[in-house]
Amino acid sequence: MVSVACAAHRLTLCCKDASSGVAYMNSFRDLLQQLHLYFRNSVNRTAVLQAAEECLGLDNLKVKEVKDSRWLSQAMAVSNLQRNLTAVLAALAEETEHKKCPTAKGLYGFLAPYRFVASVYLQADVLPHISRLSRLFQKENVNFLALKVQVPVTMACLRAIKDAGDHQPPGSFLSKLHADLDNPVGLGAYSIVHEEERNKRGTREGQERD
Repeated sequence: MVSVACAAHRLTLCCKDASSGVAYMNSFRDLLQQLHLYFRNSVNRTAVLQAAEECLGLDNLKVKEVKDSRWLSQAMAVSNLQRNLTAVLAALAEETEHKKCPTAKGLYGFLAPYRFVASVYLQADVLPHISRLSRLFQKENVNFLALKVQVPVTMACLRAIKDAGDHQPPGSFLSKLHADLDNPVGLGAYSIVHEEERNKRGTREGQERD
């Protein structure tokens, strides 16, 4: 049991080390925690978030906390944010426009770019595989045969996501990313565009003016 617990801990460390190699992912994790604290520490802000929830027809909207000692907490936080990102953006936009809140403005500026939204969708696809493996390691009655099978299966799933690139399989979050960004009653209301596409649009508009 001790060796299995150590394996679970090593999995956490491996994931953390891998993400720390990408500077943006460190900022991403910090942002999730800042977002949780922003809404948790104010009844009024929570009310704004709940109003956005009702307007958009969402249920049980919360911004989950990310605990450094629990790898699964980031998976839950990302999953929750992916489902409710439109409402969170709406609440931050409301706080920025009407209450001139600098913290809300800063958070909105981090959440609204394409890079952040794509990162949320990517992790929503990736983290469940890692979480499933982590839970297997932490079971009281560990099936070592299942572990032997699940480790290479998890690696294959992650490799498949990486190799698929812009051609993710139907049903994955990444495959729905651009459709969600074009949805006028969802993320489409915030004009979130890939940087390359923004540059293309700027070039086309410049050519049309010429």
